[in-house]
Amino acid sequence: MRILIFNWRDIKHPKAGGAEVYIHENAKQWVKEGHDVAILTSSFKGAAEQDDVIDGIKIYRVGGTYTVYLRAMCLYLSKLKDKYDVIVDAVNTIPFFTPLYVRKPIISLIFQFTRDVYFKVFPWLIAQIAYHIEPLLFKLYKKHAVVVLSESIKQELVEDGFAGENIFVVEPGVGHVEMTSFKKTKMPTIVYLNRIIQYKNPDHVVLALPEIKKQIPEAKLVITGFRFDNAYEKKVKSLIKELNLQEDVKTYGFISGDKKRELLQSSWVHVLPSIREGWGISVIEAGYYGTPTVGYDTVGLRDSVQDGKTGILVPSGDIKALADAITKMLKEDELRNRMEKNVSDYARTFNYDQKAKVFLAVIEQKYKP
Repeated sequence: MRILIFNWRDIKHPKAGGAEVYIHENAKQWVKEGHDVAILTSSFKGAAEQDDVIDGIKIYRVGGTYTVYLRAMCLYLSKLKDKYDVIVDAVNTIPFFTPLYVRKPIISLIFQFTRDVYFKVFPWLIAQIAYHIEPLLFKLYKKHAVVVLSESIKQELVEDGFAGENIFVVEPGVGHVEMTSFKKTKMPTIVYLNRIIQYKNPDHVVLALPEIKKQIPEAKLVITGFRFDNAYEKKVKSLIKELNLQEDVKTYGFISGDKKRELLQSSWVHVLPSIREGWGISVIEAGYYGTPTVGYDTVGLRDSVQDGKTGILVPSGDIKALADAITKMLKEDELRNRMEKNVSDYARTFNYDQKAKVFLAVIEQKYKP
């Protein structure tokens, strides 16, 4: 098949996140299966336009963060509509509205509703408008097959009027890379390994640390993901100083490869206090290296974290409960050791080779040559 994916960023974009990893890993496997796969996406400073190939995937880059949606439609209609047999429309906050102009089979990939996230990033009035408009925009995709990352997102779509039998859950995989084993740090170490962005609440981990240190004075925190020196990143760094935690918190920028694996494997607990996720890829990444997660009991995380088995979930926004759960994990060796074994076994069942085939089966079901 000739598959064209619409997504606002590709894997090389400076702000690429879990969604881009998910799309790229699936597309890479489809190429290995013999399919012609391309991604239509936004450009960025220093990027090649329309002539880049990554892991066998053709990359078309047009427009910027906000203009990509119109530019992508124009490029598709003028040059690409006859080159591809089936479209995957990745809906990540702003949809591409492909049902309005594409006459080929469409599979929408809906990562998550933004919903309460709007109130974290926009003024109240704008957030209210966006909150109520978003479900109306998603209804464009009701007649098409939908792929989601978790049962939580599927349930939200069903509640919004989508047909459950037309929604397919395809969880993310994880890159299984065997490496030299890193021992757990001598001092109890907490790791936050994700983007530094409001709705993921890394500041809640910082606020929880003084409470944790009341019972575990030697506890340390590692926060990765500082990349842009924007207002929120500055806020998190300022909070560390305000709470006099400079000696207890180590910060990193974007990390990958062996350094990423070292931090995940050597830490005692991974923390993700996000108000919602499509799934929570970092939960499975940490789990693959034997590190359980403490997080909020929210959409997506209640799917990727098996509460009481591979991690602990607490009420969203309850920083005291977050601190208590982390403290419990750090103090109770038997509990932590059991969860380390459980989460490692669990995470190793998430393989992109297999998950990509599940996604591909959905496409094949809708593709009519």
